Amino acid sequence: MLRVLAIEKRPLYGIVLLKVADLNLLGMSVVPSPIEGIAGHAVIPELNVTAFVANRNYWKAVAKDLARLAAGNIVRAPELD
Repeated sequence: MLRVLAIEKRPLYGIVLLKVADLNLLGMSVVPSPIEGIAGHAVIPELNVTAFVANRNYWKAVAKDLARLAAGNIVRAPELD
């Protein structure tokens, strides 16, 4: 899944599986964003720095909800030093 990243960067990334329905309940959409060699890759347009800066408190709460969802669905955790 991380084949498109430089080998030295792969340990920095994690992968989680999230249900689109769960993201929709949090007010987010999921848009397919095909990348060769990565089945099912998608982006969440609402997750961006502009939105975060405009409404930090809202997005901090959303981040907690995302972390809760992701914690139970970890496919690959980043390697921590």
